[in-house]
Amino acid sequence: MIKNVSMAQAKGSLSELASRAAAGERFLLLRRGRPLAGLVGPRDLAALETTDQATSFGAALEAFRHRHGPALPVRPLVVRRSRGRPLR
Repeated sequence: MIKNVSMAQAKGSLSELASRAAAGERFLLLRRGRPLAGLVGPRDLAALETTDQATSFGAALEAFRHRHGPALPVRPLVVRRSRGRPLR
């Protein structure tokens, strides 16, 4: 769950917020009630960086197969439809 924190609160407790973020909490920093930035720990940041590298569905699918083995078929996933119902 992401917790909202105003910039005024964050300025006074940045060290505490950083420690909590390192432990897995996530914070959304607000300025005048509007989102300004996020504060996350190193593990979450690494996950975001990995996700950012997958620029297409195909690349993401290949990365998934590489990490988890052939959990999905290698052939293209295609659903054929006729009059709104899948063909068998």
